[in-house]
Amino acid sequence: MTDTYPGDQIDTFADMVSGWVAGGQSLDTVRSFLRTTKVPDDLIELAIARFEMRMSDINGVEVVIDPESDHTAWYPGPKETDRFWPPVKTALEDRLPPPAVDDIDKVTSLTLSKLHAPGTPRFSDRGLVVGYVQSGKTTNFMALAAKAADAGYKLIVVLSGVTDSLRDQTQARVDEILVGESADWFPLTKIGEDFTHSTGARALFTKFGGALIAVVKKNPARLRRLQKWMSGAGKIAMQYAPLLLIDDEADQASINVGDAARTSTINALLRDLLRHPRSAYVAYTATPFANLLIDPQIENDLYPRDLIVSMPKPDGYFGAEQLFGSIDSPDDAGLDMIRSIPAGEAVATRPPAGLGAVNTWHPAIGSELRRSILWFILSTAAKRHRNGPGEHSTMLVHTSMLSEAHFRTRNIVAGALDSIRIGVATADAGTLAELREVWVAESARVPASSFDHASIPWEDLLPTLRTTVDDIDIVVDNYKSHDRLTYAGTTPTTAIVIGGNTLSRGLTLEGLTSSYFVRSASAYDTLLQMGRWFGYRGGYEDLCRVWMTDELRGWFRDLARVEQEIRDEISRYRREGLSPLELGVRIRLHPDLAITEAAKMRNAVNASLSYSGRNPQTTIFRRQDGERLDRNLAAAKHLLETIQRYGGEVEEFAAGGSLGQKLRGHRDVPAEYVLRFLDEYEFDEDQREMTSNLLTAYIRDELQHGSLEKWRVVIMEGPSGERADLPGVGTVGTVVRSRIAESDDDLANIRILTSAEDRIAGIDWQPGETAPKGPDLLVERSTRHPAEGILRIYLIDRTSAPKPGTKTRTALAAAGIVTGISVDFPTSSTPDRSIGYVIAAVPGAQDVEEAEAASAADDADEKELDENDEA
Repeated sequence: MTDTYPGDQIDTFADMVSGWVAGGQSLDTVRSFLRTTKVPDDLIELAIARFEMRMSDINGVEVVIDPESDHTAWYPGPKETDRFWPPVKTALEDRLPPPAVDDIDKVTSLTLSKLHAPGTPRFSDRGLVVGYVQSGKTTNFMALAAKAADAGYKLIVVLSGVTDSLRDQTQARVDEILVGESADWFPLTKIGEDFTHSTGARALFTKFGGALIAVVKKNPARLRRLQKWMSGAGKIAMQYAPLLLIDDEADQASINVGDAARTSTINALLRDLLRHPRSAYVAYTATPFANLLIDPQIENDLYPRDLIVSMPKPDGYFGAEQLFGSIDSPDDAGLDMIRSIPAGEAVATRPPAGLGAVNTWHPAIGSELRRSILWFILSTAAKRHRNGPGEHSTMLVHTSMLSEAHFRTRNIVAGALDSIRIGVATADAGTLAELREVWVAESARVPASSFDHASIPWEDLLPTLRTTVDDIDIVVDNYKSHDRLTYAGTTPTTAIVIGGNTLSRGLTLEGLTSSYFVRSASAYDTLLQMGRWFGYRGGYEDLCRVWMTDELRGWFRDLARVEQEIRDEISRYRREGLSPLELGVRIRLHPDLAITEAAKMRNAVNASLSYSGRNPQTTIFRRQDGERLDRNLAAAKHLLETIQRYGGEVEEFAAGGSLGQKLRGHRDVPAEYVLRFLDEYEFDEDQREMTSNLLTAYIRDELQHGSLEKWRVVIMEGPSGERADLPGVGTVGTVVRSRIAESDDDLANIRILTSAEDRIAGIDWQPGETAPKGPDLLVERSTRHPAEGILRIYLIDRTSAPKPGTKTRTALAAAGIVTGISVDFPTSSTPDRSIGYVIAAVPGAQDVEEAEAASAADDADEKELDENDEA
């Protein structure tokens, strides 16, 4: 049939179909209309098929939508005749590799297609895009804005954080990449000038032929001014201006933190904006904890009821996996880029708690802070030697959120930098020897060859040091400082930046190579957002270093797992065809951290602990406690003896590829045997989300609903030289699990017990069948064995040395064989069932002090604008 009509004719009609659907028409309406114009039926069907084929080409991104919705996916991707997207794509192609641009194109096309078409008579969408910290969310939402404008959205509003510096940075990027020299955009804001537009909205909505764009700080006065301007157009004119509201850093300020009697100011203002008759709200954040805890039953609030998109990790992104290791591999502890700050130094560089305590605090330069400054000088010189002098280079010093602490820290950093500057200028032997030692040691720990770069000998680096150290500025960036961080000058910025909140939310630190970080935090989202060292490091990957305490390092490592589990949840719900309203993402609890601010957890029923679809595993052991180790091994043997005493036969299970052999164990084990074993096994006190009480309570609850009555018990064997005898099973080889190097002397943290491949064990596979990976494996596990639990038992070699050359791990050196267990639960038939385990943190005194000061500054800002409005 396609031979009857030329391809360009089919494409022309497919474009027409696309335009009508974007205008709010259904495919049936379009089909009927074309028939009235005497277009042949076969050409109509070919055009609709071509349109639908274009729609299918943008699949492949993890997105959760309501499968029962009557929403028609309407946006098939950009066209050559588009006005807004092509120049943006060209700008991105000059900055990013082709795969990254392709990912942005795919994600934004899919996101837009799941919103309502701008021509729909009335709609109010809510969506969420989950990215990674410093992963290019701004680039992503600019692409979405361009495509939305091409499709017919008239008014694009970008909410950009709560600080002027972040708003200006976002405005600069919007001006450069999105707006450019195009006359099709009408900018309503500019650098240094938030929303103050005087041109009437009605004229712009009805007469301007392009699209309107505003970048607005999340500030009550700014939002009121915007709302007043929009409503001044009148209801009829508003219909001419479909609104796309993009909320950057959407978990900050946008969430309702008011009490039951009132709605917090900014949240209420956003809801008012979204009363626009044709509006779509898309939230962007890398820390979606608060967004996923919004009560979905409040229809006009911001819960992402229409779609949740998980952005793929971009190629070249330097994230938690690179720095802290893969959560699926016991041997991967990440690149050797994290340096430990001793507890004493951390105390000296972080102000004490308590209101006003900072005023009597006098910080001191510790050895690691000095070393981080030396490394910044060296890494900047190395970048210049390798890539030329035209790149920005930044060091981050983050010790506190208190502004006064920043100025006091600046004084000691300036003193250290001045002494190094004098030493380099005078060729002081001691200074040069110190610099050389740092360069040689650090270059050996992360060789340039690891990233296909040529190594730089000390002799080649030496001539560049003087100009490098002379170019370094020290910038304090907070709401009180006048000399703020900027990359807008004609010469590259080379700076040591000292700050707190302004540097921990959205603001990109260009060319960041050295980070010194000791500020504590009480919540997941706060801590993750402080990770400014995540991002893209093309051309200087080997030069990045982060100084932090061992405690903070452990927290970041733990949060890498929390973050990945949320993405896995989104992926699994997509595969199971559930809607965002059914998502109920479970967020793993941490013994030392809250999920988010207490006020954002008022509806945090989803934060209760549930093991549905989870694989809790023991990762912390008292390695010197020989008696406890012996008791846990005895508990495992007692379980196997009980199984065999009552007729259990030893059977074989398929193993993961890393084991390369069949594993032994038992099927159809009664739940009572497993419960007795979990009562006997002694979990470490620091393994707070995996205790005998929590596990057995959950299993007993499932038993009441007809699940987990039968279990599979699998003995996980390894190639280690140490052997052990188990009742009925015989001699087994132990597995190797080395411990994290910064674990304390008695407490061994192995981080991962069950690798991704290990989760294959215990599932029935057909001969020659290939097991899926990642979330697909988890879905397959629950599909094949929907009511059975799997208990995997690991006997860990007491010596367990790390792989040669691994610097971030050390030998386990335990007093005996360590018995680890991994409990693999299927998805519950009622996955929202939990065991009532919720935590929330109370903000510390320091948080209160600085928050009040920042609030006062915003109040003054708001008062000034309101007075101008009244005038």
